[in-house]
Amino acid sequence: MGKLASDLFNRQDKLWVQIMLAKYLSCMLSLDFESPHIASKIWQHIVSAKDQIKDGFSWAHGFGCLIRDNKDKWIKGCSLGMQSSNVLLCELFAIWKGLILAWECGCKVVVYETDCLEAYLLINQRNNFVQEAYRDILMRIKETLLRSWVASVMLIQRTANGAADLMAKEAARHQNRYMEWLEPWDSLSSVILEELPAPS
Repeated sequence: MGKLASDLFNRQDKLWVQIMLAKYLSCMLSLDFESPHIASKIWQHIVSAKDQIKDGFSWAHGFGCLIRDNKDKWIKGCSLGMQSSNVLLCELFAIWKGLILAWECGCKVVVYETDCLEAYLLINQRNNFVQEAYRDILMRIKETLLRSWVASVMLIQRTANGAADLMAKEAARHQNRYMEWLEPWDSLSSVILEELPAPS
């Protein structure tokens, strides 16, 4: 079961991991997750195994952001590898950093696309109750959105976010190294082309 608990953090490309995350944790994966009162036996065993491997656990997480104009032409990109057990916090940091990069590039109308439902809901919620761990980064995001431009955050399907996912995987290999990309590398260019809408 320790292998399953490890896969939960490191192999989110696996279908069973995606199903478990969607059913029990959504986007809020951390080392402190617990089992609800009603849960499958497998999930209960994973929670027990998680507690045994928790000490000394370090999770390499990365994010990638790319800016394109209204004709889908590359403007700039950025990526960063982070050591964190809180996926949602990393997602929120990525959104803030992407918005800042767009502002620095002089963009006046920006639609930030994210595939993280939990981050999208936190940013767009109207109530003021937010867990303390997310207050600072949410405040930064909302202040950035209110600058003198037209900026918003939109939820997209994960399958439409392959380029950013590839950048995130590359960033996870280079911990605590922030990189800005003036142009995409070859394999990233291929993914970007695959994601372009078909000509009408």
